Amino acid sequence: MLIEELIISESGVEFLGKKRKDQYNLVDYMCYEASPPADEAKKIMETSHMLNVVLELESRTSTRTALDIGCATGRWPTWIAHRGYQAQGYDISEIAIDICKKQASKNLELDMSFTLHDISDGSLINDHFALVTCMMGTFNHVPRNRLPSFLEGIVNTMKNDGLFAFTSWNVLSPFCDFLQLDSQTAKDTLRKNVVEDTVLNKLLQSSGLRIIKEIPMCFLPNQCYDVWENSLDDESIQRIDKFLRKLLSEGRPQMHFIVAEKIKK
Repeated sequence: MLIEELIISESGVEFLGKKRKDQYNLVDYMCYEASPPADEAKKIMETSHMLNVVLELESRTSTRTALDIGCATGRWPTWIAHRGYQAQGYDISEIAIDICKKQASKNLELDMSFTLHDISDGSLINDHFALVTCMMGTFNHVPRNRLPSFLEGIVNTMKNDGLFAFTSWNVLSPFCDFLQLDSQTAKDTLRKNVVEDTVLNKLLQSSGLRIIKEIPMCFLPNQCYDVWENSLDDESIQRIDKFLRKLLSEGRPQMHFIVAEKIKK
């Protein structure tokens, strides 16, 4: 059974979820917001790809509702709200939600709200969101044995013509350094927690999602961005990624940017 394929040991399954809920503190989240150069490069490429997703979405529906899973400091809800969306964010960390609510209080002109909730426990509102996001590898923080219920919650909260965009780390990449915020223990657990491509495809399909786009994100090793910080602007980072994608035809990128659509009932 698919569930049996996903289950791993208790220590590997539970570590990341527990750390995110109980151990990430305010300093951790502020470090994430003011990321080192390598992590900023990942954010820049995510944003570049996400813009294309939003343009695609806006060509197929007039609905402007978006939900970010694992909203952390509220970066994605704030970004999408600036485009005129009614944006919501869920996180399982009370600290993260407090940070996001303070962010919202400074941007009262934006239509956004934040809720302490684990989507694995179910959808709070059904058939509502045109766009659901789960960014910067947050998808890989979900324990494997919770992925079916996690995706079920996402599918239930999406509109029939909605899109689900997420990023997933690629443990086959020799330069998969993850985020510099995480401890070595967290990085080791992420490596064990990443779902193989074939299993991921089966899982998405069985949940009612169909992949329509998968983009390799081909970053340089982290230390390159640290050394060249003052030489790389946003455009340069995008050019490097585009060049590496062409060069690595078989591809061992650090991360995959995946877009799936909800299969209409």
